[in-house]
Amino acid sequence: MLNAGEEVCHDELQVKWESPVLRSLCLFQTDKSEPLRCWENETRGEYQFELTASVSTDFQLREKISDKPVSDQRFQVVYNDKRFRKARRNPWSFF
Repeated sequence: MLNAGEEVCHDELQVKWESPVLRSLCLFQTDKSEPLRCWENETRGEYQFELTASVSTDFQLREKISDKPVSDQRFQVVYNDKRFRKARRNPWSFF
């Protein structure tokens, strides 16, 4: 969550996957053509990295050969905008 005045979010992400059969998979970030990480003939994988983002970003785990998506997840950037907060004081009064 970004507070007023902040433009980018810095976070450390960890991706983990597991499969009952051997898989060759690659992890992709939406705005990048090259994979962040690939695994060859594995039953599990793990990848930890630092992300800097100003907008929400999607990640996909894809089959290495067919490029078919296996799973996807969104990293959502949320702005803490005070304009939409409820006022604490009632707008009316008895006096």
